[in-house]
Amino acid sequence: MAKSILNISTIKSTEFYSNLHPLQSLDVYQVSKAPGALWIIFLHGGAWRDPRVTSSVGTTLLNHLLNTKPSIMVNAASINYRLSSHPEYPQLIENVAKHPDHLNDVLEALRHLREKYLMREYILIGHSAGATLAFQALGEIQKIGGELPQPKAIYGLEGIYDLTAMVEEYPNYQGFVEGAFGPKDKWPEPLGLQNYKGLVVLAHSDQDELLSWRQTEEMKQRCENTLGVGGGVRVVKVVGTHDEVLEYGRLGVMVDRYLRELLD
Repeated sequence: MAKSILNISTIKSTEFYSNLHPLQSLDVYQVSKAPGALWIIFLHGGAWRDPRVTSSVGTTLLNHLLNTKPSIMVNAASINYRLSSHPEYPQLIENVAKHPDHLNDVLEALRHLREKYLMREYILIGHSAGATLAFQALGEIQKIGGELPQPKAIYGLEGIYDLTAMVEEYPNYQGFVEGAFGPKDKWPEPLGLQNYKGLVVLAHSDQDELLSWRQTEEMKQRCENTLGVGGGVRVVKVVGTHDEVLEYGRLGVMVDRYLRELLD
């Protein structure tokens, strides 16, 4: 018998985790109502400001993962968050977010999933600026204690992990960093880990035209220096340009491979 393919658009539910801004929403794909279901949560990039980059860019990846059907039941969600202003879209006057607005929205979306769906275990997958948010979210969750569980794994795809180093390498990026975080003295320290015991996967492509391997390589070193006992760091080469990475099936295969390693 041929394996049935799940069209995840048929189970998509768009929900709002706050009523302050129209971008405070998330796409929920609930396959299982089992309390122990693992949630795969996607955080989009777009330099904290691009209105063309939304929760929908994770659809191909989530579709692959929900159709892979590992040994436990899996649900998924893709989070939107408030954006900073963009000089090419002055008409979007409502997009005025500044750090930590983007991060606070991600945390609020996780609380929504925890409260409405009783989410217990989850992984975070962040692309570009979404990878920044994934690791920032972990840090905040560790600070607030038991309100939210820590993710079992974090995948950083073409991630930004050190704003200062990125702007040193790409000076023309200073504008969007200041738009999201303010002047340089307000920028957060390079990301790392503090006694995290989960799995970390850092993926990057040789074809990425927007970021070199520097962000990923230096993040790997910081993670290895601060990872808790029991955790692990994997660095993986993927294919495609910065945004195309999300459309290639090989990315889904990679995410699934390490997901199975985590669950076995």
